[in-house]
Amino acid sequence: AAAAAAASYRERWGRAAAMIDGGAVDLRLTDVPWPVSARVLTGDAVAAKRALRAALTRGAAGAAESRKMLRTEMLRWHPDKFAGKFGGAIREKDVAEATTRVNVLARLVAELFKEAAAA
Repeated sequence: AAAAAAASYRERWGRAAAMIDGGAVDLRLTDVPWPVSARVLTGDAVAAKRALRAALTRGAAGAAESRKMLRTEMLRWHPDKFAGKFGGAIREKDVAEATTRVNVLARLVAELFKEAAAA
């Protein structure tokens, strides 16, 4: 189940990237491959980090691979990188919510990466 969930997340990123590369505009929030739900993101920070760690490091074969996976996600969810990739494609009414989610995700993933590097 864990491997299938990790593959699904990667597949959703591939589909989203293909949509953007194909010139898609007017993407909905549901078109963005969020690793966890908005409810989890905006809830308790400890629970959100636990859910993110599970979602983003699924299948890692040890601490070094977990750190590598988190670094990749840290770059992916960096607000500037995200804006560069998705910025002009998200429909106007969803931009503020997407920005809020990306900022929360970026902060939590950076915290996870720092914790993993210190371990």
